[in-house]
Formats: sequence, C-alpha cells, structure tokens
Amino acid sequence: VNSTENISLLIFLNGKEVEIENITFNSSAQAFDIVVQIPTTSVENVLKIECSLLPYNYSTQIIKERLIFVNDTILPTIQETREFVLENKTLLMLRASDNDVINSTIANVTYPDGNSIEAALTFNSSTGYFENTIETSQEGDYMVEYIVTDASNNTNKKIEWFRVSSLIHLSGSLDLSVNISFYQPATKYKFKEFTINGSYNETLRAGDYDIDLSLEGVNFEIFNSTLNKSLFQPIELDKPPISIFVLPLTKNRFESIAYAFISNFSKTRVYLDFSSYVDKVMNMNDLRVYVCKNYSFKERVCNANFTTLIPSIDYRSLKASIELNDSNSMLIFAEGIICGNGVCESVYGETYQNCPQDCPQPSVCGNGVCEFGETCENCPEDCGECPMGAVCGNGDCEATETCENCPQDCGECPMGGRGRIIGLEEQQKQLENISKTLSSIENKTKDIREITERIWQMFKRTNSSVIRDERITSYRLSKKASITIQYNITVPIKEGYSAGEYLPLKWKFWFVNDRNVCIDQGGGGEVEPQCRPLIAETIGRANDTIPIEIKIRPSLNRGNYSMIREFEVDPEEVWVSYGREIIAQIEVVEDNLYRGVEMKKITKSISGIKDKEAKELDIIGMMVRGINDKDVQIGLILLLSLVLVTLISIGYHNYRCAVRKKEREKKWYEK
Repeated sequence: VNSTENISLLIFLNGKEVEIENITFNSSAQAFDIVVQIPTTSVENVLKIECSLLPYNYSTQIIKERLIFVNDTILPTIQETREFVLENKTLLMLRASDNDVINSTIANVTYPDGNSIEAALTFNSSTGYFENTIETSQEGDYMVEYIVTDASNNTNKKIEWFRVSSLIHLSGSLDLSVNISFYQPATKYKFKEFTINGSYNETLRAGDYDIDLSLEGVNFEIFNSTLNKSLFQPIELDKPPISIFVLPLTKNRFESIAYAFISNFSKTRVYLDFSSYVDKVMNMNDLRVYVCKNYSFKERVCNANFTTLIPSIDYRSLKASIELNDSNSMLIFAEGIICGNGVCESVYGETYQNCPQDCPQPSVCGNGVCEFGETCENCPEDCGECPMGAVCGNGDCEATETCENCPQDCGECPMGGRGRIIGLEEQQKQLENISKTLSSIENKTKDIREITERIWQMFKRTNSSVIRDERITSYRLSKKASITIQYNITVPIKEGYSAGEYLPLKWKFWFVNDRNVCIDQGGGGEVEPQCRPLIAETIGRANDTIPIEIKIRPSLNRGNYSMIREFEVDPEEVWVSYGREIIAQIEVVEDNLYRGVEMKKITKSISGIKDKEAKELDIIGMMVRGINDKDVQIGLILLLSLVLVTLISIGYHNYRCAVRKKEREKKWYEK
C-alpha cells in the first residue's frame, strides 16, 4: 500500500481523537508520514493509531497502542552557583538538574569596563558542578548570567554578581542583636549577610556598599558606604534609657537609638516601627524625632542641644522614617507638644512662657488693660464699672433687659425666641447713626478688619475649656475594629439654663481621602455635590465634665483618610461650635459599607486630665485692647451688634410665627 487512497487512519490521544493535519507516503522510507498537533501539556501521554485498508476488504487493525511519549515543558533547575576569586582569575561553578537531559550550560560574563565574554561550562564528575575558569585581572564588580538548556530546548537563567578586590576584615563586638547585609549599590544585589550578637570577625571584599542594619524596632539604610580597609568596631549602637534626657515638651516617649559609623557614606535613612505601641499614640501628626548630634557612648550623655525633625509616616506599615547625613547621632522617637497648633496643652506643660502662640497671656488686673478673662465684674480697675441695674417699666430696653424679663420695655418675644424686637422707626434711626459713625472712622477700617480676623480664627480653634481632652485610641477601621475616640467634655452653661440642666451635645465627623475629596456619609437629600458628616449625639448636664468614648464606623473604602471633627452644643436648635479641625489620620484596612456610631460613658476620666475652670472669651474687651481709640471702638461694636441682633430677630420672628405661644417658656427637653 503506497497511496493515501488505499488507507484510512484514526489517531487518539489519551482517549480523544485528534485531527490529522497531513499524511503523505515517503517513498525512500516506504512508510507514511503523519503530522498531528498535540493539544496537551502533560508530560506522559497515551497514543493510539487505528488503520483501515480500502476498499474495506480488510478489517480495522491497531497499528500502535499505549505508546507513551514525553512532551517536556519543565525548565531545568539551577541549584547553586559559586564564584571563587583567585589570583587574576575566577572559578565559576554551577550545579543544575533536569527531568530529562541538560544539553548546555553557559556563563555570560560582563566585566567592570563593560566588555563581555561567553564561557561554556563543562561537567566535572568529581565535584558534581559545571565549571570554567575566566580571567579577572580587572578590579571591580562582575555580572554573570548563567544559562542552562535541556534537550527539549527549555531554558533557565540566573544572574549573580561577584567583586574582585582585596579582602578586608570587619571585627568588634555589640551588646545588641543586629542583622547586617551588604548590597551592590546600583543593583541591590546582596554580597554578604551575617548576624552580630556579641563579638564578630567577618571578611569582605573592599569597595562601595549599601548597608542595611536591622534590630528590634529600628532599621538603618546606609547608602554608598566606602569600605577600603579592615576596620575594628566599624559600627556602634546603643539604646539608652529615654528618661535620662531632658527634652522639649513631649506627650509620650517611645524609642531611643544611638549610632556611630566610622566609614564614609552619602546618607542614612532610619525607620522606627511603632506598630507594637500605636495604641499609645494620641495624634500621629504630632510624632517627632529628636536628634542629638554629639552623643557620648561611654558616658551616655548628649553633648549638644536636641533638634526636632518631622518624620515621614507610613500609615499602612506604621513606620516613621527620617534621613540623616551625620555619622554620630542619638535619636529619640516621641509624640511632641506642637507649639502653633492653636491648642494650649497645659496638661503637658505648655504655657504662655514657652508657647505664646497657643497659650493666652495670664491677665493682670490693675495694669490698665482689659485683658482676656477680665470683665467689669472681676476687674473694674481695667474694664470699668458695670452699668447700673436696669429698671423695668421705664420704657427703655436697657442692657440687661430682654423680651423675656421685661416685655414692658423690650416688647413681646417672637415665638420661641429670646431676643429683643425693635420698631422699624427705631431701626431706621440706629442705621442712620451707624452710617454717620462709620463715615467718621474710615481710618480705623484696617485695624477693625485685622482684629475681627483674629477673633474669627480663635472661634475656629478647639475650645480647650470645653473639649478638655481628645484622644484617638484606635486609628484603624476593619471588620473587627472601629475608629475610637475618648473625650473629657465640660458642658458649657448656656443663656437661660442653669448648672445641672441637660443640654444636647453633637459631634460631627468628616472624612477626606488622599485626593482631598470629602466622602459623603449619607442621610441627606438628593442635592449634589454634598458631603454629609457622620453624627454622634447625646445629652449632658451643664457645667459637668463627662468622660465619654465614641466608636464610629464610617462608610469608606480601603485607604488612608484625614478625619475632621466638630463639636457643638445647642439648647434651642441653634448649634454653637466649640472647635472644628483635623484630629487624626486614619487607615481603613477593609471596605466598610454600613455606617455606625456607638457612644458610652467611661467609668473614670481619661488619664492626665485636670478639671480647670473654663475661661470665657470676652470679645468686647479683646477689641478694645487692640485699638487705641477706645471710646470710638466701643460705640462701633455696640452699633454693629445692634444691627445684627435686629436682623436676626426679624428673620427668626417670621420663621416661628406659626408656633404656639406657650412653647416660648418651655425648655428644649420639655418640647
């Protein structure tokens, strides 16, 4: 049979028929050549061929059955490489294996000057390695690319580096356990690694290295360090007690590390891991590194002043890092008192003397200046005598009279209101007087604006007499963990209420991602764009200091966010803010779709909090103190205040006109 017209073939692979691409008769071999595609990646396969002769005068015969063949796709394994630097030459050694047969082993070598050679490695049965010796008279770093190929043309590669230079010795002793690694600077190829825990004596090829030091809680990266000769005690490390050092104002002190390197280097980067004590950090934005650039290892003293550095914070790994170029320094990682953040943290020692930006100057009664905290009642010497008591019924609505305590003089209050209603004719006269007054003090406009801006800035700061303490005890949000904040809140006494009466309290929390986008927490209408906060509400007795813990679960995707807090108190649905600012950087480790707020009273106050009498902001006294022309400014302030009260009263009256009159006398909780 020598023609495809007289033969019919079926081919099966692992029980499945495969398509025959081509079948021809090879006259020289007197046999049929069959071409098929093998659709498999298995190593072992079962092949079966069935043949029928045409025109069917013979039955089907099995030509081949259970023919097992290998479709090799497995790469050879490079088990080990070695480079032995000898006199002007280097022995390259490679150990490799394969499931079939290794066909070739090659080493492509790149010299320090950039030239390269290809060296074939031959098998040495006595050592079990593929080997070759190359000429290496040049000093410097050599790159070797090992290439191993098997009989099926499967190829595996590996790149190694070796250095040709003189041998040096590094020796000494350390009391701390340290792991040291030496890297080729350009490629970060690790030349050598060893651990020190006591005495050591190690050999190394001379040259430039990047060095990594790793010890408990601290890591050093030393860049471009030159090691050209043997060194005794090339590195000194110490962890002195933090308590023996006098530092600038700090809240918490976490870690200390002193180092000294005798080799030259370009810079060092220090990483401080605070993941094990992150719950002690009150505000990550206040983390600082205090640096002493002249530390005595023998005496364990700092012979210079500490300088303060702001570290970079990795919120995911909870590590702080700084870069230095000093060869001898002592570092203390702590949470500092930040002068200039608008909060007088007196509980940690911040005062007017060491931080006048945050802490107001103590008032001195009798110096002729009506200062912050002084009034006509507690210091008439500076602020003047208080006005005489008002007489209800004389037809004149005087300073201490309102629509509630003297409707005969001030008129009936609007529904639910507490202000004074002024007639339209009286308003017109007052506006005319204001116009005349303003035209006569044009030269004072700039002073007024500057003082007003200063007052406004004070209002936006956190009022430390109300928010006595604010501590973030958990910065992470996950399925099991919530963002947790602890407070000591002194509820302010509001007008018309007495100490001990309940007032509503409200916390608002906004969340801004790293692209400065505020993430809406829902609960509002369909108007866009809008960013509604997560709200926590409760009640507290006026003038009481209450410890409270808030756990919040904002609806956020995984990532890092800034958390902005605003605290408000409201007896009559007109919320008064006592501080709005960024209080923390938080990390969301798992997506959270469902919002939640949990509040509970803490059984005892947060540690470190001392109840101090709250100071009230005296706006009038503050403005009078800032301007020389005292009488003019007092008149202007009173007139401007009158206009503001008038406009608010009219608008409020129109809004509340439909409310029943009897609600006027009720407290908020009775309503």
